[in-house]
Amino acid sequence: MSARSGITASNVVMNNSSGSTGGRCERRSRRKRMKKRSTPEIAADWSKGNKEARRSESQMFCHLAESPASSEDNSEIEIPHSTNVGVSPSLPKDFEENLEKLLDSELLYHPKADPLFRINAACEDKVDAILRNEAIFNLRFLHKFYNLAPECFAHAVNISDRFIMKIKVKPKYMACVATAAYLIACKMIEDPEDWPSPEKLVSVARCGGSPSDLERMEGIIRTKLGDPIVPPMELAVTPLHFLQLLQPLFPSAKSYQRAIGDLEICLCSVAVYSFRPAVLALCIAGRYLDDCDSAAIAFMKKRLEVSDSDLSVCSAHLEVESRRVQNRSPAPRTLVWQLSRRTISNLQKPSAAAQASLLDPIREDWLEEDNLDIGRLFD
Repeated sequence: MSARSGITASNVVMNNSSGSTGGRCERRSRRKRMKKRSTPEIAADWSKGNKEARRSESQMFCHLAESPASSEDNSEIEIPHSTNVGVSPSLPKDFEENLEKLLDSELLYHPKADPLFRINAACEDKVDAILRNEAIFNLRFLHKFYNLAPECFAHAVNISDRFIMKIKVKPKYMACVATAAYLIACKMIEDPEDWPSPEKLVSVARCGGSPSDLERMEGIIRTKLGDPIVPPMELAVTPLHFLQLLQPLFPSAKSYQRAIGDLEICLCSVAVYSFRPAVLALCIAGRYLDDCDSAAIAFMKKRLEVSDSDLSVCSAHLEVESRRVQNRSPAPRTLVWQLSRRTISNLQKPSAAAQASLLDPIREDWLEEDNLDIGRLFD
């Protein structure tokens, strides 16, 4: 694989259909302040609170489910006609602060995957959009097999897309790249005792190569994506982060889990994943939120500088991709038995007991020479 110049943080430009330039200037200044911080300091801040926050999400959601807001309180929510839309009363107090942090790093990690649609894999010997979607689609079944945190799959897709946009990857290596990205994401999110072993990953994913090849690919991905300007991979902002920010608005835990499932389906399509992470999360959340949360949706649309037309286009792509993936089964694969050398050698040569139990061969001319009575043979 030979390196090519890919998408970096400096040439990623956010295209907004509406909104003023004041919000963009503020985000640029915050990004500059973020880059001045040292990498170990940022990684320490993330590792300190990330797992604690993930573990406390279920407890917080159960508390919200036990004390739902009454219909009288929801009926009092009104959307002002002015441009200053406040935070919805059903959102946490630090919602706006957390949203600002996510928006500051949103485009630093979001790959611009439009060039994948202009690649002809047969002529250029390079991964295109179809091969990328196929690899992520199979990776989703691998994620369902291990049943790990949703962050593992979201980070794996982000790492895989950023790598193929930066490095020229041949089609035969795409499955190995996706599996190695999933291994990196698992090491970022899960505890060491929950990490899948490279041997089992290669056996289950059928990505080709040996466990050492998978570990070598993991090292290549870490090296190529280790940009000193961009913060570590652990701080990557994915659509799942924005969806988790909107978690208190969901009416039940079941609806929130269904929204996460819809997001995983959308990540299998590069056409849907090309939307901004915040827009994609807002579009998915809008399918499960009630009318009483319209104030929060209006605030998000205002803060993200997203128009109704952008949300409608994203919703159309989301519906098409959901129907396509849900009606599709994984590609059929030939069942392969993996045997050890000892088992193969035992199957090739019979054992001593089997050789002793073999009867002597009967000659074809025994009846003519011996003139035996056939009836006596069955006495």
